[in-house]
Amino acid sequence: MKKEIAFISPKNELLKDKIKAYYFHVNDEKQYKKSITYYPNFTSTLNIYKNSTLTWTTNKRVHKYQQSEELLTLLVGKFNRSRKIELFGPQNKITIVFNPLGINHFIDIPLSNLIQEHFSFFKYYGASFKETLTNVYRETKLEQKRDLLDEFFLNHYHPFAEKRLTIAVKNIINTNDIVKISDLASDIGISRRTLLRLFQKHLSYSIKEYLSVVKFRKALIQSQKNQYSLTRLAMEANYYDQSDFIKNTRLKSGESPKQLFANLKKLESELFWKVE
Repeated sequence: MKKEIAFISPKNELLKDKIKAYYFHVNDEKQYKKSITYYPNFTSTLNIYKNSTLTWTTNKRVHKYQQSEELLTLLVGKFNRSRKIELFGPQNKITIVFNPLGINHFIDIPLSNLIQEHFSFFKYYGASFKETLTNVYRETKLEQKRDLLDEFFLNHYHPFAEKRLTIAVKNIINTNDIVKISDLASDIGISRRTLLRLFQKHLSYSIKEYLSVVKFRKALIQSQKNQYSLTRLAMEANYYDQSDFIKNTRLKSGESPKQLFANLKKLESELFWKVE
């Protein structure tokens, strides 16, 4: 692969609905240094680093090149504020981006058992995943890397059984109205308490946290598609008003909407970073 960052979607039709993309970040510069800010999202990711050491604080991860036989695998799936990654030295990273509830189709335990705030070390698949990843790193063609990952996830696929949560998440993401939790539970035919429990168990979010992340992402997407005023963006993303939009944007990103939108870099469909 010649590009520093290369994206490819799964080839298998079943996987396309669950996995948004695979992407590969490769750079062999010894003096390579980048600071990347990434923002709350309703997707989740598995991030595999080769020859990398990790240190971290509450809001930042630092990856430095160090030759190693072990692969470092991180799960990022619950974060309601922006985080920063600092990269030093050569990079060789694989990322699997899952659609909402996508990863739940490839595990047989609740996601809340695997995830913590910011990120978690991920060892769920054990030796079989390491073997697949080793083979992916050996391949030179993007399509061959994709096919190996497709094969692995097809072998670990089983439908996520909690249909009520699937419906709730789709309703939240697709609605053009402000979501009320009690109304959402009623529409699905379950109690409010059950709905709250399902979100915590299978997404590791409270429903209020999840709603706030969805609104924020809708605003990011609309800001790149249209030159809307802040008032219109707030309306399109289901905020109560412009003041609510500005307040929550600062909470999620640490910046005003104007500052945030000026610095965003679109890597792929609906994936945004700020790179320094």
